[in-house]
Amino acid sequence: MKTIGMIGGLSWHSTIDYYRAINQQVQDRLGGMASAKIVLFSLNFAELRDAPTVEQKRALLAAAVDGLKRAGADFFVVCANTTHSHFPHIPLVLPFVHVAEVVFEDAVKRGFRKVGLLATKKTVEAGFYPVIGETYGVEVVVPTPARVEVVDRIIQKELLLGHLDPSSRLLLEDAAREMGADAVILGCTELPGFFGDVIGGLPTLDSLALHVARVVAMALDD
Repeated sequence: MKTIGMIGGLSWHSTIDYYRAINQQVQDRLGGMASAKIVLFSLNFAELRDAPTVEQKRALLAAAVDGLKRAGADFFVVCANTTHSHFPHIPLVLPFVHVAEVVFEDAVKRGFRKVGLLATKKTVEAGFYPVIGETYGVEVVVPTPARVEVVDRIIQKELLLGHLDPSSRLLLEDAAREMGADAVILGCTELPGFFGDVIGGLPTLDSLALHVARVVAMALDD
């Protein structure tokens, strides 16, 4: 079994979901008391978010990757979609499992050619989902700018704190429907905790679940 590196704390709610799901899948496959070999570098989200420059943010992330390598990780994942935008700009000393790549592999397998993206404003603006989607032949559409602001507010003020108001749930479902897509990427790792296989009547691409499945396969099979 390979040792999984995880950069977490972004928020800690999704990090718990990653840790639980990875260990559950490992135990389901291996049986008994089996669990995953994991090295977790849990960042202080407030420190990363409030770092005054992008260079300082990336320095914190690069230090986390270095720490994972020194601790014996064979590869690593980041337990947050938004933070992926920094990694093309960071020298990597370990193999990196990119969340968007596993999402689009699943989209192609399921025959989706036009997918909507529900995510933080920073993830939408970073643009890595549309860029990577194009390499898979999948078009990515995003909510209107006004809707992006609404979705971002709900994520920042509610989901990152572990709850979702009923009125906010309806707003997220409206945003999903309005994109006119075949399916919707749950592109914030907190979203799957509140939505299942469907949002606004559309099938979902659960970035967290797909990411976890690939991580377990790499740890046990590759």
